[in-house]
Amino acid sequence: MRRVGICPPQVLLPEKQIDLSKWAVIACDQYTSQQDYWDKAADIVGGAPSALNLIFPEIYLERPDAAQRIERIHQAMASYLENGVLAAPRQGFIYIERQTAHAPLRRGLLAMIDLEKYDYNKGSTSPVRATEGTILSRIPPRQAVRRGAALELPHVMLLIDDPEHRVIEPLAAHKHELEVAYDTDLMLGGGHVTGFWVEGEEAYGRLADALEGLWQDIAAKCPEAPVLYAVGDGNHSLATAKACYEELKKALGEAALAHPARWAMVEINNVHDEGLTFGPINRVLFHTQPQERLAGLLARAKALGWQPDLTALAPEELWPAVCAADAAGEQALGVVADGVCGLIRLGNPGHPLEVGAIQQLLDETLQDGESLDYVHGIETTLTMGMQQGNMSFLLPAMDKHALFPAIEQAGALPRKTFSMGEADEKRFYLECRRITA
Repeated sequence: MRRVGICPPQVLLPEKQIDLSKWAVIACDQYTSQQDYWDKAADIVGGAPSALNLIFPEIYLERPDAAQRIERIHQAMASYLENGVLAAPRQGFIYIERQTAHAPLRRGLLAMIDLEKYDYNKGSTSPVRATEGTILSRIPPRQAVRRGAALELPHVMLLIDDPEHRVIEPLAAHKHELEVAYDTDLMLGGGHVTGFWVEGEEAYGRLADALEGLWQDIAAKCPEAPVLYAVGDGNHSLATAKACYEELKKALGEAALAHPARWAMVEINNVHDEGLTFGPINRVLFHTQPQERLAGLLARAKALGWQPDLTALAPEELWPAVCAADAAGEQALGVVADGVCGLIRLGNPGHPLEVGAIQQLLDETLQDGESLDYVHGIETTLTMGMQQGNMSFLLPAMDKHALFPAIEQAGALPRKTFSMGEADEKRFYLECRRITA
């Protein structure tokens, strides 16, 4: 299996008596401006054992009690390992079926990825490739959580470009032969998830052969920089795992190659899975002067020669107008700023994607006291943009079939270019793995 960069993890799951609907919690990088979501999650969990006690929701990253929160996380990990919350480890892949309010079925495979085959730096030609530019300043706060952690809980989702459905989909045809690993509803509209154990050398060999065949096909089409796995979700979390592993290599030398931290547990998904959709990641600017900022952004775009044109629209007209412009091959994005709602068309765009254009403008003009967040969902983006002191930007969705060609040809995309589904479709923490020797 290692020749294709994966191997079966030693999976730790909660003991049978643990309520998985309280245990499983959404990825930490979701709802980063929606405190009420995390408050509701905490209310649901109460005092029950939960992955909520083992993760650091990013909404709290800038809080003054960050160090104390990390200490509590590490203590909870030790407690769960010592006090019978987690069952004995079991080695195997897990075939995953996820149902959400937006898709009846999405298939995945829980595996470990070799961090020796991953490089998030610009210009990388590694088999495991970042899909977006990595913000190096985001890694140290996440390293503080991972350092000293006994456990890893995965929310990273890797994509493969498998149009013939050779790798993951055959497992679905034989799932009735597989033992169920877990089966639970997910909190706060997360839908349902079922996992099935995929074990044994015969099963491992079939997966390895399928991935090897896929890799050979990809290398034949793109010999200079083939990509086998592209990071769909959790780019900075995987980059943090890599950074921590590189630290370990400096400390341990060759011994680090056999350390559990060489690997990161991930879910692998086929970009051609019908249940996998790409949505936009919108922008919301907080603590700003919306009307002045809108005028300033339009002026800057004009100075860059992008020929911006703003057309006023009613809020309910905005998203259809963005979609219509995208379908017509125009570059356009929606904006909501203190009662002004409209479509900005770029007649001579300076970037091949709208997300690159608006991100460049925001990066160039971000002012002291302002903060920028990345938000899923049309209604959420509109609502936040209408609040006093905020402005928001609606972006079109990227065609998922264009992802791998774009990475192979141009490298990493602008950060937060696409979302794999809506916020409530993101991966939930459920499985664990030891990352200490």
